Amino acid sequence: MKYFAVLYFFVFFIIPIALCGQNLLGLPLVNNYNKTVYGGGSRTWDIKQDSRGILYFGNSEGLITFDGRYWKSYALPNHTIIRSLWIDQHDRIYVGGQGDFGYFEPSERGGLTYTSLKTLIPEEYRNFADIWNTLSFGQSVFFRATNVILSSKGKK
Repeated sequence: MKYFAVLYFFVFFIIPIALCGQNLLGLPLVNNYNKTVYGGGSRTWDIKQDSRGILYFGNSEGLITFDGRYWKSYALPNHTIIRSLWIDQHDRIYVGGQGDFGYFEPSERGGLTYTSLKTLIPEEYRNFADIWNTLSFGQSVFFRATNVILSSKGKK
């Protein structure tokens, strides 16, 4: 009976006090950023992080980057939505957008430059709307649209 009373006291008094007495010091803060701060559209379709910790957002205004302090925006040449992202082991950012796909790489002057891969595919397959998924398997990067799956390996 004595053990039952100790167990009852512990379960109904000590555990609830310990759970309610959590100290919030050291827990991560949540910051909300308005679209006027990051300079993008109202919809973000995909989010990835590279090996340096930089965040990349596939947004309705293009590619948006955040390094923890500064926001930067990069548009596709056709100024459309970026719906999917994939970052390889060399931090090359592959993007699938509306009617275009390719990759961003660091430029010599800082920032990112875009290279379209759409020109590498035959003319009859260039009529696609959105690239919904971008992912890598082995040495190839795959771009999935509604009606076609495109593969990129090296310069082909």
